[in-house]
Amino acid sequence: MKLIYAAAITIGFFATPALAQQFPKDFQGEWIAEGDEPSICKPGAFDRMESDAIMKVTARDTTQIESSCQLKGFKGQTFGANVRLSCSGEGNTWQVNDIWSVRKVAGRTLLITASAKDNRISVLAKCE
Repeated sequence: MKLIYAAAITIGFFATPALAQQFPKDFQGEWIAEGDEPSICKPGAFDRMESDAIMKVTARDTTQIESSCQLKGFKGQTFGANVRLSCSGEGNTWQVNDIWSVRKVAGRTLLITASAKDNRISVLAKCE
């Protein structure tokens, strides 16, 4: 009986799809590009469409005014995380493989992203 139970658990384990990747809570929220008007960056600003410089990050995706991405991989590292996204917008699709890091600097929560594809570093401030 124990063998049958163990076999059923093993089969169930392999038959169940892997749990979907999620952004940790620190990465979730609304973020505005550094240098844009911070006074409009209050929670809910994305839904009110107050700026096209705001990005919304949920547990499994990111959304900007003209594009969205689904999280395909999140692997924590010493400095931040390797983030893989599958994106679409304005009739195009593309893949993203960036390094993301959330840091507190001078009392502000910042999301720093680095892309090797186009040697780009972006800094976004959390809407709080």
